[in-house]
Amino acid sequence: NLPISVAGYRSTWCICYHQPSAYQFLFQYYLRNEGLQLVWAGTSKMLFNLEFTDEEFRRLTDILVKAATAFQADGWWWEGGKPVSLMPYVLMPTLKYHCAALFGGSPAS
Repeated sequence: NLPISVAGYRSTWCICYHQPSAYQFLFQYYLRNEGLQLVWAGTSKMLFNLEFTDEEFRRLTDILVKAATAFQADGWWWEGGKPVSLMPYVLMPTLKYHCAALFGGSPAS
């Protein structure tokens, strides 16, 4: 009943989140607490050695399940959550700034 899955192709894998939350980025801290450190450039990309053993995959599965269970228990995923749109907070101010720079005027206006 955990709202995540893992998808992969060859050595590149990612964690897919199926429950909307503005706090998915915090999941990597839960993974780190269980012994798995992800690259800080993203929240779910994983690169594996092609020689990963079955035991290593079992260990990874245990880490993912423990971290996701704790993440859910701490309330970061909630029923009825809605997707968060970053458009008004990130993209629109960025577009405004660059349009002002291209077409004249103050970027702050």
